[in-house]
Amino acid sequence: MYSYKIEELTEEFLGMDEARLQGDRREVSILFSGIRSFSTLTEKMEPADVVRLLNEYFEVMSDAVIKHRGTLDKYIGDSIMVTFGAVLPLEDHAWMSVQAALEMRDRLQEFNAKLVRAQKPAFQIGIGINADTVIAGNLGSSKLSKFTVIGDGVNIAAYLEGMSKQYGCDIVISKSTYQFCSEQIWARELDYIHTKGRNQPVAIYEVVGLRSEPISEEKRKVMEHYNQGREHYLNRKFRRAMNEFAIVVEDMNTNDKTSMMYLKRCQYLLQNPPSEDWDGVWGLT
Repeated sequence: MYSYKIEELTEEFLGMDEARLQGDRREVSILFSGIRSFSTLTEKMEPADVVRLLNEYFEVMSDAVIKHRGTLDKYIGDSIMVTFGAVLPLEDHAWMSVQAALEMRDRLQEFNAKLVRAQKPAFQIGIGINADTVIAGNLGSSKLSKFTVIGDGVNIAAYLEGMSKQYGCDIVISKSTYQFCSEQIWARELDYIHTKGRNQPVAIYEVVGLRSEPISEEKRKVMEHYNQGREHYLNRKFRRAMNEFAIVVEDMNTNDKTSMMYLKRCQYLLQNPPSEDWDGVWGLT
C-alpha cells in the first residue's frame, strides 16, 4: 500500500530548486470529484451538521487518494482536486489516479451505508481524470501562496467531472489517461468532445472496473451491444446503431443513460444527416 507521509512532501519541497518552485512543466494526472446536488441534499440540515458530514466525507475520500499516492491540492466547496505526480515524480500517475477513483467508489458505498442507517440521504459523486502536461509552481501573493498546477489539462479534468452526470456514470477519464491503463481496466468509449484550447476532439471513457475483478454477464453484454452500436454510429449507420442501443435499453431493460442518449441522437441524425466531414462529435446543446 502506497501513502505519502508529511515528511516525504517536506523533503521533496526542500529538495526543489528555486526555478522548479517558480514554475515548470510536468506530466501529471489531475482528478476532480464532486458531490451531485449537495445543496439540495443538505438544505434542511443544520449548518453544523452539514460541516460535520462534509468533513467525514472528505476524510474518507482523502484516505482513498492518498493510498494511491495522490496529493490533495484543494477542497472547493463539496469538490476535491487531487494531483498525481505534481509534487513527487510518479511514472505511473495515470494508473494510480484511476485506482484512486475506483477506491473512492468503493469507499463511498460503505460511507453511504452508514448514511442510510442514520436515515440520511446517500451521496452520488462524479469523478473526472485527465493525464496531461501542466504548469506546476507556487501561485498566489505575498499574503497567501501554494504549490499547485494550472493549464488546459486541469480544466479538462474539471470539465469531465461535470460531464459525468450527463452520461449517467461516476468515473470519466480522457483518452490520455485511458491509454496508460487500457489493459488493466474495463472501460467503454463514451464520446468525442471538443474542449476549450484544443483543436482536435478528445475521446472520453467510462471506467467500469478493474480487469482483475470479473464483471457480471449482464454488464458484459451491455458493453458488447453498446460498443457495436457506437461503432455503427461513428460509421454513420444510424439504424444499425439504434438496434444495438435498443437492445441495451429495451430488451435488456437497463437504465443505461448513455445508450438512451445515443438512441435520441440517432433518431435526430437519421432526419438530419451530418456533413461529409463529420468527426463524430455531437455539436448540439
